[in-house]
Amino acid sequence: MCNTELYPDSPFRALEAGLEGSSPDEVRVAVERGVESLKRAKYLMDMDDWRRALVEIGSSLSRQAGILHCMHNVTLTTQEQLYYAYMGLENLPMAVEACEKLSEPYQRYLPKYHPVLGSHVFRLGTLLFQLGVFSKNCHKLSECLTVLTKGVEHLRVTHGPDHPYTQYAVATLEKAQAVLSMLSEA
Repeated sequence: MCNTELYPDSPFRALEAGLEGSSPDEVRVAVERGVESLKRAKYLMDMDDWRRALVEIGSSLSRQAGILHCMHNVTLTTQEQLYYAYMGLENLPMAVEACEKLSEPYQRYLPKYHPVLGSHVFRLGTLLFQLGVFSKNCHKLSECLTVLTKGVEHLRVTHGPDHPYTQYAVATLEKAQAVLSMLSEA
C-alpha cells in the first residue's frame, strides 16, 4: 500500500515521506540521525538519565521538523520516546501532551480494534485520570472517563473481557468513576 499508485492519498505514504520540498538526501540524513538519536535516548533512559534523554529527544524532533512528515515512522517513534522521558521525569502534564500527540497517527494508521490503539487509548485515559486527581480537576476527570471507557471497549475486543489487562482497565475505570462521584459531591 505504501508504494502503489492505486492509493495516491494513502496515509501510509507519510510513514516514509519527507515534506514537500525536502530532497531525498535530506530525508535520508534526517532518518539516519533520528535513528541514531533514538538509540542514544534509549541508552540514556535505560541509565535513568531522563533529563539528558529529554534533551536528546527534543533536539532530534527539532532536526526532523521541516524535513520529515509529522507522521513519519521515525518522528512517531521519537514522539513515543518523548512520552516515556516525561514519564521518567514524572512530568504528568507534558506526558499527557506527548501521549495526545500520538493519538491521531495511531487512529489514522491502525485498524479500529488494534491492540496498540486500545492500549494507547487506555494509557491516555489513565494519564488524564492521574492528572485530574492530582489537580482535583473535575473536567479532566470527566474527560478521562470518556477516554477510559473507549480504552476499555477496545481492550474487551482485542484482549477479551477476562484478560488481566482488560480487568485492570475496568477496575481503573470504576475507580475513576468513584473519584469523580466523590469530588462532585464535595
